[in-house]
Amino acid sequence: MGIMRLIMYIEEQFGVTLPDSEIDPDNVNSFNALEQWVLQHKS
Repeated sequence: MGIMRLIMYIEEQFGVTLPDSEIDPDNVNSFNALEQWVLQHKS
């Protein structure tokens, strides 16, 4: 549940949509991985 809240917060703050199909431990296991995932969807 905590990850979903974090993802929802990021989506609201940065105006991105992070696909549910990409919610994967590799995308959220560190701040760097999370940043890269968000940047992929920011453009």
